[in-house]
Amino acid sequence: MTVNAVTVGLQSRPSLEFSQTHRYTYYSVSADQTDSTSSAYSGGMSYRFTDRLDSNLSLTSGETTSDTPDKSESTTSMGAGFGLNYRISKKLSLTETLNYSKFDSSSNTPTGINPDREMFNALTHLTYSDQLPWAQLTSSVRLGYNRDKTSEELSGSGVEQGFSVALTNIDINRYFIFNTSADWNRVYNLTGDVWSKNNSYQVSALNKLWRRYVQIAAKLSSSSQSSWVTVAETRAENWSVGATSTYFRNTKIEATSEHTKSFDTVTGDLSTDSETLIVTHNRYLAGGAVDLGFTYNIINNTFQGGSNEFSALGAFARYNKKLLRNLDWHAGASVSRGEGDNSSFKNITAFDNLLTYPMRSWLLSLEQKYIHTEDQSRDLVENTFLFRAMRQFLWVL
Repeated sequence: MTVNAVTVGLQSRPSLEFSQTHRYTYYSVSADQTDSTSSAYSGGMSYRFTDRLDSNLSLTSGETTSDTPDKSESTTSMGAGFGLNYRISKKLSLTETLNYSKFDSSSNTPTGINPDREMFNALTHLTYSDQLPWAQLTSSVRLGYNRDKTSEELSGSGVEQGFSVALTNIDINRYFIFNTSADWNRVYNLTGDVWSKNNSYQVSALNKLWRRYVQIAAKLSSSSQSSWVTVAETRAENWSVGATSTYFRNTKIEATSEHTKSFDTVTGDLSTDSETLIVTHNRYLAGGAVDLGFTYNIINNTFQGGSNEFSALGAFARYNKKLLRNLDWHAGASVSRGEGDNSSFKNITAFDNLLTYPMRSWLLSLEQKYIHTEDQSRDLVENTFLFRAMRQFLWVL
């Protein structure tokens, strides 16, 4: 396999009012009679007219191609956005945004649907924020115009309305700090058959006491959405509880339990339970910094017609050391052993080394990676050697 890549970036601030960033990336991969290329550009500019009024402009574009002996596929995408922000007062602000995006593909999705889509959105936000004696309040109302098109037959326009409210750092007792938020959004049809419904709610809590020994976090969220494109309702509920302790010197212990229940009209009900334990330890050894870690994860999935379970046990080590004045060495090793129902398993062993050397305006690096992946259907070994040369250009105007 042969990989060629180049990335060019530009950041400048000619004045206190104006700044811009641009980034272009291109890479190509050739392997086993398969050639693929990808290019992407992203850029943004911002200008502050006054202390109360500022603007921003963004542009993105991308193209990917894939050639195999059987077929050739390509996708192109582009997007543009403009925003104008006006601070009416210390607590009230007004924002106007214009966004346009287009996606074209020569292939269909696995369900046989053409993914081509063209969208335009103009939206006005009015945001109010205030520091209450017991919480930080942020609320927003929005009104806008949408135009959506997937084909000549499927297109239309609609009016978008939305409202959101959030309370953060709610401090009403000596035991916990709470955060909560809610968002409601609708697109009502004007022409064609454009519509959408989106709702989301979230509440979380953090402990205030005993943080020297353990930090506890709990979160509950719910969301639902549907639109004219999929004509399928999607619902999701999630709750999680996690605890983190740094009581022992140079050691961090993290334990998390998470439950997710989702539904859509295509796949039906899906319930996932996940438990994770991570233990890390760091110290200095032979003039360098070493990190050691242990991980354990177990996942249970329940779906229409059955269920499955998968568990994974892993360990890793990382070592960083300065070999010479300008030569840094980063090394890592990891191993993971996983097994599940029906004799399924997945074992991964990896080693990597990275040498970096700054030379005036250049940064030279040499990277080596070894990855051995083994499961019930394959036994794959990947060896990678990668040399990078990066240079930063700076002009002072």
